[in-house]
Amino acid sequence: MPEVIASIEVLHGDGGVGTVKKFHFTNVMKDFSYATDKLVEVDHEKKTFKIEVLEGGWIGVRLRSYSFTVTLDSTSEGGCKVKLLVEYDTLNDTPLSVEEAKGLKEGILGMHKALEGHLLANPNAYV
Repeated sequence: MPEVIASIEVLHGDGGVGTVKKFHFTNVMKDFSYATDKLVEVDHEKKTFKIEVLEGGWIGVRLRSYSFTVTLDSTSEGGCKVKLLVEYDTLNDTPLSVEEAKGLKEGILGMHKALEGHLLANPNAYV
């Protein structure tokens, strides 16, 4: 997603649980310039992973904290269905509006769809 992500730094870890990454965004992102997240859980059997956003992004703008869990469920057609669970705590203890929740969800899913497209186009990029 070069139009959105300028660069990604691995601050700690080897890609497994505990890995901390910092995403630097382009000027397309008006509300923030970076986000730092941590991979907190991976369950290969259940095809699930959980990421906690540590700073940047919506942290301090509208949210006190947030994390998301992605689950990939196999379909009978041979593909998969993505399930997304977002858990958050707002700064002023009011729920996100429908528009805010939609923007947060679309941002997370957009990044995963871009990754999926890259991996489908480059099947040997990840072994």
